[in-house]
Amino acid sequence: MEKVVAGDVEALGVIFERYRVPLFGFLYRLTNNVSQAEDILPDVFLRVYDKRHTYKPGTKFSSWLYAVARNLTIDRQRRARHYDLLQDQMMADDTLLIDDSMQDNMNKQEISILVKSAINALPDDLKTIIILREYQGLSYREIASVVNMSEQVVRVRAHRARGTLKKLLKPLLKTEESIL
Repeated sequence: MEKVVAGDVEALGVIFERYRVPLFGFLYRLTNNVSQAEDILPDVFLRVYDKRHTYKPGTKFSSWLYAVARNLTIDRQRRARHYDLLQDQMMADDTLLIDDSMQDNMNKQEISILVKSAINALPDDLKTIIILREYQGLSYREIASVVNMSEQVVRVRAHRARGTLKKLLKPLLKTEESIL
């Protein structure tokens, strides 16, 4: 990143190759849309280059990168509020309609769809924390850096998000254990 800060575009290419796959996964989980994730991905690296002077040496680069990606995604979503909120609510409501008798007939793909729907039903701040923790494997400290909150607040919100997911996905759970 030091080379990028100095203006080395080729160094940005190295960073792109190293982080493109995990960053795409983060963006996909954040947007739940392959096309949007593909559109945002190159823009994140352009933003990284544009904002390279805001990077603080000594801080974990991946946390800074995820913060840039999150902020860009939020900006895009704010500008594109024309998506159908009713459809999101209907998907979340579908997870509540699953009972134990249907559970036996469900395959892993169907369960995955329901879990994604439940995660999408979370408020954006809780959704981001769950994605960064469970899918990207970031520590609470790293997540706190990405979302600009204290580590304790991140822990509380992660717990709250898991509780909400547990309620939404209760029909899928055979035991009291969370699927996360």
